Formats: sequence, structure tokens, C-alpha cells
Amino acid sequence: MEDQLEKGCTHYKLSKINFVSARNFFKIDNIIDDVLNSYGSWNTRVQTRLVNEWVNQLKKTTNAPNQKGQYLKLKFVTQIKTRPPAFTVFVNNIDIFFKSHETFIKRMMVKEFNLRGSPIRLLLRDHKKIHQKNPFKKVSISTAKIEKKVNLMKKKMANPTYRRKAKGYDELYGKKSIYRQMKK
Repeated sequence: MEDQLEKGCTHYKLSKINFVSARNFFKIDNIIDDVLNSYGSWNTRVQTRLVNEWVNQLKKTTNAPNQKGQYLKLKFVTQIKTRPPAFTVFVNNIDIFFKSHETFIKRMMVKEFNLRGSPIRLLLRDHKKIHQKNPFKKVSISTAKIEKKVNLMKKKMANPTYRRKAKGYDELYGKKSIYRQMKK
């Protein structure tokens, strides 16, 4: 029975299995204890410092997967929510993070942080792309405002209708226009 459950429900491999008998009341007390333990692991909050210390130890003891000479580097891990425990994993390249490595990390987390009985979710983030999303992050606020205005003007000038309106305005009210003198 245990082998069939392991083959059919791979994501619950580390969960505890209880064989009970409702007819003979055999091991019924164990069910409540395991349910309460599972509920406790469902609500567990792990400190970011502890998770990252564990990740550093894991890096030293295990080999990272590689693809075409590029190795996976776990940069940072943090827990983003409970019920069920969900973790964000920042890596150097998401394509190298294989499913087998994900299951390995989940199993090690279950053993290390006593999360038996609750599923663990891992959300992958590319460490390099996070810094590329906000191009104005490294400049001052005033410089960012100016760059935004320049980009907005470039978008407007790309629009042919806006260019025609701007050109017509220059012809009517430009330096050589007779209407400019009348406007004064």
C-alpha cells in the first residue's frame, strides 16, 4: 500500500501514513496527533536568516546542476506566505533550475524545518531580471523625472498625428509667423 501511494502521490511522499481500523479502533489516536502536527507545519513561518543560512550550508555540501558549463547559483531565499508555506528562490538562471533539483530542495526543507505533512511551494525569480525592471532605480529622482519626460516626448513624436499638429503649430506661431505678432 505504501509503495502504491508513493508512486501515485509523489508530492506527498514525505507525509506520514497511518493505517487504522475503524472497526477495532486501532491507532485512531495517532490520527489526531498527526493532523495537529500537519496543521502546525501548515502555519509555520521560517525566518529569512535561517533559510539563507541553510541555503549556504546546502551549497557547500551539494553539487549545483549545470547546463552548457553554466552552474545554478541560489542567491537568496525568503518565505512569502504560510498556509501552505511558499518560498521565493532567487537564482542566476531559471532555465538551469530543473524539476529534480526543485524536489530535492523541497525534501531538504521538509527535513530541516519540520514541514512534514504540508506541501511546499517554490516561486522562482531570476536575480538579474529584477534589477532590469526599474531602469530609474539607480538615478536620482529629478533625473528620473527628466528621463520620463524625454521618453514621453519620444513616444509622442513617434505618432504621426502628433507630429503634424506640432508642425502646424510651428508654422502658425513660429518665429517667422505673422500671427505671432498679432498674438502679442
